[in-house]
Amino acid sequence: MSSIWNARILAIFSILMLCSCCLTKGSQRVLVRSKSWIITVDEFKNRLEEELSIIKGGDTDSFLKERKRQILEEIIEEKILLEEAKGLGITDGEGEEEFLRQIKEQYGEEFERHFPPSSDQLKRLKALAKRKAIIDKTVERLTANITPTESEIVEYYEKNKGEFVRPERVKLWQIVVRDKNRAKEIWRLLKKGEDFSHLARLYSAGPEGKQGGYMGFFSRGELPKELDEVAFKLPPGKISDVITSAYGYHILYVEKREPKGVVPLEEARHTIMKRLLEEKREIFITNWIKEKKDSLQVKIVEEEWERLLEDS
Repeated sequence: MSSIWNARILAIFSILMLCSCCLTKGSQRVLVRSKSWIITVDEFKNRLEEELSIIKGGDTDSFLKERKRQILEEIIEEKILLEEAKGLGITDGEGEEEFLRQIKEQYGEEFERHFPPSSDQLKRLKALAKRKAIIDKTVERLTANITPTESEIVEYYEKNKGEFVRPERVKLWQIVVRDKNRAKEIWRLLKKGEDFSHLARLYSAGPEGKQGGYMGFFSRGELPKELDEVAFKLPPGKISDVITSAYGYHILYVEKREPKGVVPLEEARHTIMKRLLEEKREIFITNWIKEKKDSLQVKIVEEEWERLLEDS
């Protein structure tokens, strides 16, 4: 639910950018009733108008009707979650400022142009960010006790091993310098038995020098061509000759080589847990919202809804 909500928020932000005056004034005809809240026809029309302003190539009658159904469902879900937030005493969330910062970075100078300080548009965006934070926190609270079991993790791994196939890779160390003569001198010291990590810390110009030259694991094609060709030919435990590239003069050391194969369960565990947790949360929230609709007696006013569906 949280990931879906994040996607909706980004879409709505684009809407705000494009619809500075899209809120309509009109009647308060009710489209959806519940024990706690209502959704008006105008509220629905505003959301629909906003979304259609950024949707291209989806103007067929069947598409429009389906999108209307989705929008109404989204509004209902948001109403239910915000109502639950009140019951849980959640009045703010986390990540509100981070969300605004990401939006500012994404849109750069356009942000200031569309959202001047103290403008109604900026106030609407901040309110949107606050609602997002509250909904995220509410979903987290509702799903706090959900976690994949060990048997579920193992079962997923066994059924989906194809997702965890890792290509051949090498565990690589590097010393890189700007001067060719310095590179040759370092190479001679290595041949005499000097410690690779020690020399990397002393001389390497790369950021990995501080870690003794350790670069990590690499698969074919992830390194510059000159280094890639050497790294996958070099026997484990050996150092390369001096290699010239656009970045300088390199000496590589391959600690070990791992053949193509399936990633062990322990290495895949974090990815599997994250995936299963998201799936379980989605299922839980979907069922929870369905139950809340029943308990809140959420009812669509069919006459208004049919009229909205037929409107082009």
